[in-house]
Amino acid sequence: MKAEIVLTPTESKKLICLGVQQLPSFKKNLSNGIIAIHPSSTTYFLTETMGFSPTGTWLLGAIREKGLCVSWERQQAAKLGHQFGQPANFPFTWVLEDGKWITEQRKLIDILDRMGPGDIYIKGCNALDINRNAGVLFANRAAGTIGVVNRLSRKRGFQILSLVGLEKLIPVPLTVAVRAAAFSSIDLSLGQKVGLLPLRGEVMTEDRALSLLTGAKVTPIAAGGLLGAQGATTMVLEGDKPVVEDALSVVQGVKGAKLPPIREPECKDCSILKCDLRFSE
Repeated sequence: MKAEIVLTPTESKKLICLGVQQLPSFKKNLSNGIIAIHPSSTTYFLTETMGFSPTGTWLLGAIREKGLCVSWERQQAAKLGHQFGQPANFPFTWVLEDGKWITEQRKLIDILDRMGPGDIYIKGCNALDINRNAGVLFANRAAGTIGVVNRLSRKRGFQILSLVGLEKLIPVPLTVAVRAAAFSSIDLSLGQKVGLLPLRGEVMTEDRALSLLTGAKVTPIAAGGLLGAQGATTMVLEGDKPVVEDALSVVQGVKGAKLPPIREPECKDCSILKCDLRFSE
């Protein structure tokens, strides 16, 4: 049996997070270990589907119509004195430790220093190439929080799990994109200047998530749309009738997924000085 489905980017994010919960490494760490989660519009659904309420800032960077931008929440955090130029002191990471949701804010470096083999750091990504290599944009010369995570992952042995929707598929090898976006080589930017960091480790996409959840064969066949379906992914599901029906049931469960309201940041209130949009309003 075959069926065709369409998922918007937001629906795909929720499906990806359901797939994460099927991974043996994730299940193990729910009872014994540390799961650190970088807040984002994708990982928001990981907390939602597990019944936890995200604490603090859930959105930091954003690509919007104007260009490469920060969130309104990040602007407010900067006004309160948070120094985003010190990524090791980043205080907004969500943490599950031995199955318990940690509500107190901890510095990123303090969390990572307690992690080791078997523990997981979960990060939403910005790019995916045809070979399923994932990359993350960063706006700090030292590669921001993900630069800190990447270095300590190699040193301490914990796993980085990258979450990325197929809407973020790029038509060149990730290595080519990384070279093109070398941070020091960018002269101008619509918004803040960014670089691209490749991530090693496991990658979760919506087609893989649906296969893990149901056993269906999932093949992406088209992308894009209109009337709220901009960036959508169209896929074909294949399998025995019960398998495909199960997959359709899972898809129906994520249809209509919505993020919390997102307040648009204002250039005039922004603390980021090196931004070519800063004086555009």
